[in-house]
Order: sequence, then structure tokens, then C-alpha cells
Amino acid sequence: MKRVLLVHTHVIPHGGGQAVAAWSIQALKDVVDLTVLSWSTPDCEGVNRFFGTSIDARDFRSECVSSIFSHLVDGWGTPVAVLKRALLQRRCRQLDRRHRYDVLLSTDNEMDFGRRGIQYLHFPYFPSILDRHPESERRWYHRVPGLLHAYRNACARLCDWSDERMRANLTLSNSGFIADRVREVHGTGATTMFPPVPGGFPEVAWEKRESGFVFIGRIHEEKRLLEAIDIVERVRRHGHDVRLVICGTRDSAAYLERVRAAADRHATWVTMHLELPRARMVETVASQRYGILAMHDEHFGIGVAELLRAGCIPFVHDSGGCREIIGPLPLLRFGSEDDAADKIDQVL
Repeated sequence: MKRVLLVHTHVIPHGGGQAVAAWSIQALKDVVDLTVLSWSTPDCEGVNRFFGTSIDARDFRSECVSSIFSHLVDGWGTPVAVLKRALLQRRCRQLDRRHRYDVLLSTDNEMDFGRRGIQYLHFPYFPSILDRHPESERRWYHRVPGLLHAYRNACARLCDWSDERMRANLTLSNSGFIADRVREVHGTGATTMFPPVPGGFPEVAWEKRESGFVFIGRIHEEKRLLEAIDIVERVRRHGHDVRLVICGTRDSAAYLERVRAAADRHATWVTMHLELPRARMVETVASQRYGILAMHDEHFGIGVAELLRAGCIPFVHDSGGCREIIGPLPLLRFGSEDDAADKIDQVL
């Protein structure tokens, strides 16, 4: 049986990247001798409840970074995601020298395994000096000239990073949009392999569904949930008695409070659910007719793909990977809030 080492920073019930890790473990656990390397022990119970998988801690070997490193880094009070990735890459090479795996696989963006492996990119990230933090999330160290660059360079040296070795990997991307970004950032090609989109949605006849919209995803500024609420409000002004159901997971605490406040202001037609178990989430989504995502340049949009599987009609911003999900249907893609309201009015 082939021995495979799968690397993913956090295997937890949260986000599309974690869905790829969870379903990769699901796919591999019975056909290879699987080891999972992550920052902390995978939350199998939470992952199963959230993504619909059926993985168990006995299905694979779990490896983590040194507890000394993890306690030290976790105590800093900042995400330090790049540092965590650097320490994971060091640990990956240590394990590979000891066990010499048949396949090295990262489902968490770029990885320099020390030799050729497979990397699945959700967005080109490491050790790029690109700073994509929204203004609302910027902290003092983002505003110090040169500090972010120095930090990322230090992390690259810590794990003996090599662009050449990384580019030698078999590179997969979650969308053609991200494949183009990989080529732009790293100068290498990527094969598009859409993420797994779990089903399990009940069959609900159109006439039995409520005339409402659903959002599925993280509660974060980049998802532009406040703009989605504004769009649905504009649609209501067109004379459509529609509502909005938010099926979200916590990400940005500050933004969550802003979304809560907006939902409270429109409590007659906005409902918010957080961390719904999948069994309840699929029923909630399938009870509505439409979906909405206002994020710009969404990497893929697994929530949008789930809306399609649920039988909903999704409306998305005309950018990023979502265009590949929707296809050539211009009435379902919008460029602004006004454009969205006008197109939704036409479709309804």
C-alpha cells in the first residue's frame, strides 16, 4: 500500500480550503497508508458534522509540529500564518527523511517538500510578499515599511524555501482564475481541478420553496455580506417580498458584529445561522429558491457550487472563480449593487 503524507495547516470545520483537506482524507483513508501533518490534531468530529465526511482519527496517523513551537507561536496573539507554514514545511521534510513517503501532498497552497510532490493552490500565498489584508484587518505591523517583507523572508529562510523546488511540483488549482494568478505570481502552469462539492441536499419542488436568498460561507469582510444585505433590500424595493438567510461560520469577530447589527435592523426578512451542522444546513439551503455572493474575485466559491447542488439559482459578482461555476449566464452575474438588483428583478 502506498504511503502518503498530506499536509494542511488546520483540518477544522471552516472554509473551502478545509473542505478540500477533509474530502482528500476521506478519499485516501481506505486506499493508502495515510499520514496527516497539521498544526494541531485534526478535528474529525467537527469536520464530519460540517462537511459531511466520515473520517475517524483511526483512519490515519496524525503528526503535528513540536509542542514547544506550537505553544510558543500560538501564544503570540497574532495569526502568523506564514511562520506556521514554514514550521510545517520543516516538519514535513523531517518526516519524509525518516519514512520516505511515496507521495507528498499539500492541500494548503504552495509547499517546498524538499523534493517533488503535489500542491493544491487555493490562492498563491507562500512566501509571496503580496499583502492582501483588507484595511479593517490591518494591524500595526502591516503599516511598518519593510516589516512584512522582512518577516516573510525570515520565514522562507527558516524553512530553506526554494522557488525552483516548489515550481517542480505537480501544481493543481481550484479554478482557472487561480491558475492564471499562479502563472502571474510564480511563472508556472497549474492544472485546474475544482474542489469537491458535497451534496446531500433534499429534493424540494420549486413551488414549495420560499422566495428567499441564501448565503453560505465565512463571516468575513472579503465576503461582502453587508453588500449582499443591501442588494436584497434593493430587490425588496422593486416590489419582491424576498428574505435572506445567512448560513455562516465565524471568522472576523468585528465584522460579525457589524453583520449582526444589520441583520437585527432587518429582522423581519434577514435570518442568521452560525455553525449549522450539515444536516440542518442542507435543509435550510434547499428550502430557498435563490443564492447570493457579493465577494469580488472569489477564488472558487464552494458555497456557490453548493447552492447549485441544492437546486437554487445563485447570483454572484462578475469576477473570480464564480464565473466558471455560473457559466455564460449574464443575468446571474453582476458588477455593482444596482446592477445586481436590476438583474435579480428581471429574473424574479
